[in-house]
Amino acid sequence: MWVLFLNNNGTVKSHQKISDTEGGFTGILDDGDRFGWSVAIDGDKALAGAFGDDQGGSWSGSAYLFRRYGSKWFQQAKLRASEAAAYDYFGYSAALEGEVIIVGAYSDDDGGVNSGSAYLFGFDNLCMFCVGDINQSCKVDLLDLAWLSAHWLIDCKFNPADPGCIPKGR
Repeated sequence: MWVLFLNNNGTVKSHQKISDTEGGFTGILDDGDRFGWSVAIDGDKALAGAFGDDQGGSWSGSAYLFRRYGSKWFQQAKLRASEAAAYDYFGYSAALEGEVIIVGAYSDDDGGVNSGSAYLFGFDNLCMFCVGDINQSCKVDLLDLAWLSAHWLIDCKFNPADPGCIPKGR
């Protein structure tokens, strides 16, 4: 994975390669891990999926979180599915915004053959935690959605004074 630092005019100011041999990477990559297949960046944080990682079974997958300190990037965490299994492909898709990470495992079988799953993680400095997850699996499932809808969703029709309600047109 290459991280490019750009000037205001879009030209490359500097760059850093992140791999298993350089760039603050502390993991070990094997042939076929597909490190960098999915990549997301937000400010001083970067996320790289490796859906071919075999640590939890063949092609179970993983994702790596990196943080920039000064002009250098360093690995902060390796993420894996809580119920990693062969051919889940965790890390095939990944997104990062602010302090929230979502990683896809498009072939996870928990909801049926190749039904797929999404895992939500949050982080605060060096601490990783599950977001909106009742059983702390970091996997978003129907139990989590039911709890979130009961506790977090705001019905603006019946409570328009709630600070979470934003009138249309704003």
